[in-house]
Amino acid sequence: MKHFRSIWTRAVLPLALILLPRAGLALTTFIPRGQGEDTARRLVGWQRRLFQCYDENYTAHATTITYTRSRDTECIARKLFSTPCLTFAGSESPQRVTGDIVADYFGLPTDFRGTLAIKPRIDNIILDIDFYLGLDDISPGWFMRINAPINHTRWTLGLDECLPCADKFRGNTVFPDCYMNSTIPGGTIPQPPFTCPINATLIPRFIGQLPLQACNYPTVPPPDPRPVCEFKYNENCTTGSLREALSGNFVFGDMQTPWRFGRFDFCPRSKTAVADIEVITGYNFALEKNYHLSFFGIVVIPTGNRPKARYIFEPIVGDAKHWQLGAGFTTHYSFYNDEGPECRNAGFYIDAYCSHFFTSNQERSFDFTANGLLSRYILLKEFDINNMYTGTTINAINFATRNCKVSIPFKADISVKGYIAGAGWEFDLGYNFYFRAKEELCIKTKCPCPLDQRRFGIKGLEGVCCTEFNTFYGQVLLPTEGSPRLDTTQPNATMFRAELPTTASVSPTASEICLSWNSNPLLEDTPLTNLGPFVLANTTALPTIISCKDLDPLSARQGAIVSHKLFGHIQYTFSNSYYRPFIGIGGEIEGDGHNHNTLSLWGAWIKGGLSF
Repeated sequence: MKHFRSIWTRAVLPLALILLPRAGLALTTFIPRGQGEDTARRLVGWQRRLFQCYDENYTAHATTITYTRSRDTECIARKLFSTPCLTFAGSESPQRVTGDIVADYFGLPTDFRGTLAIKPRIDNIILDIDFYLGLDDISPGWFMRINAPINHTRWTLGLDECLPCADKFRGNTVFPDCYMNSTIPGGTIPQPPFTCPINATLIPRFIGQLPLQACNYPTVPPPDPRPVCEFKYNENCTTGSLREALSGNFVFGDMQTPWRFGRFDFCPRSKTAVADIEVITGYNFALEKNYHLSFFGIVVIPTGNRPKARYIFEPIVGDAKHWQLGAGFTTHYSFYNDEGPECRNAGFYIDAYCSHFFTSNQERSFDFTANGLLSRYILLKEFDINNMYTGTTINAINFATRNCKVSIPFKADISVKGYIAGAGWEFDLGYNFYFRAKEELCIKTKCPCPLDQRRFGIKGLEGVCCTEFNTFYGQVLLPTEGSPRLDTTQPNATMFRAELPTTASVSPTASEICLSWNSNPLLEDTPLTNLGPFVLANTTALPTIISCKDLDPLSARQGAIVSHKLFGHIQYTFSNSYYRPFIGIGGEIEGDGHNHNTLSLWGAWIKGGLSF
């Protein structure tokens, strides 16, 4: 018994380590089983035309048109966001509760509140082309097989801004001074002050702009009679629309760089490509009329697309651009054969193979290790070599999206089916098991990386400047004309915790003080000893600088996939024809077998072919 336990431990422990999930955490990307990986779909219908006892070359062709649809929207939503419903609440919203995303990071008002329902769905239309060639005339027992699935895939996040919801509150149309914009407001808003547009989508939000046909750009030669265009806009404007805020195009305050990655698309996105080409070469080690046993090698040529992280839920065709090399076997046994006119027949087939995924270069977004879920969307301040804020803020998604190398140790695809045939009809019923090991991922940074030559720190809810006041003999007087920039950061900020800046200490002999953006206004002369109701900005703090080493590789690494599938097929063969054409219909239903990493789906197909 002890010897058996030792063998069992050595056999099972490595597999358990591979299956070990990043439990309970959402991922920045979603890469399901490739659309072309389906031994079940390949096994039905035409298997009795393969592996024949001939002394000459022979061939078989099959074409399958398949439609599949994901069937567990909540599972996909939780894999991406840990919840099927995101609530955004501003840092000063009175309705804010634990678990709400800080809306400020997206250009939404500080008192905003709104809900975004998420119902992801993936649809596939697959044209599967199979070709089999028995090489018995050239080299007895050898065969070759090629599969080329053409896939049109359609992915949608199913986002619903839920405009009629009772918890919807659009909030103020401007940010408080010095919160997002370090430029003195009077210098950016033309006189008289223009108000921000309410619930309008203007990117960027031009104010006081002449019609384009009535003006020209400064590059036009002076003889042009039209005046030069003046693009004047209020950089303190917020947006009351989640659609606009998550588009990646909305800019505000010092954040004037649109998102390059991780955009939320409220419309479906689609992709059409060949979902990897499988080339199989094998040999029949045992071949008789009622049984066979064959072993084969397989090469998978990547013809789909690789992740580029431009959108948070981008359509992937195939296996994310991995070359694959593997081996497998196929066998069958017919336990009932009737030589009568109806040729009744019954038996089972097994088709199985394993393969290794070689390294694929991809682009993925990563959360920060210390800042948790969705921290790739937090705001970053940029600093110069002297740790002084430059007046530039970016969304972290542009920093946190990196080139990476991804490989997968192995996958296994095993299908077993039983069949009954007679009088031209055939009925198949089977089971498919699929396993893909967790990814091995390494962030790849070019040296020197232009992005890493810049210096960033996590802004959090810190301001970008402060309102300065002079002091005279212990009294705080009227504000000065200056609004000095702040070098403060919040290195431990998260997307769900709204920690407003706290007051800094002040010397009783200070010559000036600076109020934070979230302070009560100071409207009259006040003693330095009576500043309790006000929030003083920390003007001496040094920033905490981040680097690519702060990114969490696990946040983008796909875990192990285990799925179970049931499938069935019914078809009719026109036996009187030399080519023995057949046509049939079938269906499948696939479910998750491990940690909700699998895309659960249902599908239906029409399959036809011929052999000669």
